[in-house]
Amino acid sequence: MLKEFIGGFAELVSRPLYFLPALLAGIINLFVMVAVSENSFNFFMQTLVLGNVPDVNLWQMPFYIINSYGQDIIAMLLGTLVSLAVGFYILYVYSALIAAKEKGVVKAIAATAKKIPEILALSVFVLAAFFIYSTIAYFVFVAGVSIEAIGIILFIALLAWLVLGVYFFLMLAFTPLFMVLNGTKLKKALAESWKWSSKRLLHIAVFLAVLWFLTMAIATLFSMISEFAGSDELGLGTLMLGMAVSGAYYNITFIKYFLANREKA
Repeated sequence: MLKEFIGGFAELVSRPLYFLPALLAGIINLFVMVAVSENSFNFFMQTLVLGNVPDVNLWQMPFYIINSYGQDIIAMLLGTLVSLAVGFYILYVYSALIAAKEKGVVKAIAATAKKIPEILALSVFVLAAFFIYSTIAYFVFVAGVSIEAIGIILFIALLAWLVLGVYFFLMLAFTPLFMVLNGTKLKKALAESWKWSSKRLLHIAVFLAVLWFLTMAIATLFSMISEFAGSDELGLGTLMLGMAVSGAYYNITFIKYFLANREKA
């Protein structure tokens, strides 16, 4: 595991242009965020700050919220879908680079374009799965606060559901890599990720926790440096560079871990 963490830094140092795909993703996501910023601001300002929500029970609340702020919700969902697709696209690009399927950043970015339908399908699946998971969690919570007789049981069920969500994430986190590196379809990749991850679940959990910590540390370091920038433009540029470096490091290390352990039982 340590070898992969060090290898991620070594890869960026030896091939500094590898931060470019992550930088491109950051720029695209910035535009997406700006595009839906009005909808996001309106939704959260009206619901959370001003409290403009219908006076109905929690069972009915989601349906009234959708009816009142449907346009804003759709815009935010589309923005999330685009961001997911961009993230998976960049993961595919780095997979081509690290696995030596493509030489050169530009060639890898261009070659991944033919995978766009597959990436969109994966993004829709992830967004739909998260929506279903969150919906179930919400209604279990509502049932817990509404039905006092079994409130404790439902609270325990909610905690179990949240833990199960983490378990599913760990088991299926490498699905995109099975798709891009093994050339498998989504359904088969899910099964392969589940089987592969079941043999090293704790190892994966520790790896992802440490990787998340290191990625956040890199982003935080650049954020601190940006505070000393002489202008707003330079500060923003430093932040964007930090996002690119941390994003590139995350993807590269993630892929290196998978490649190093793919054949292990």
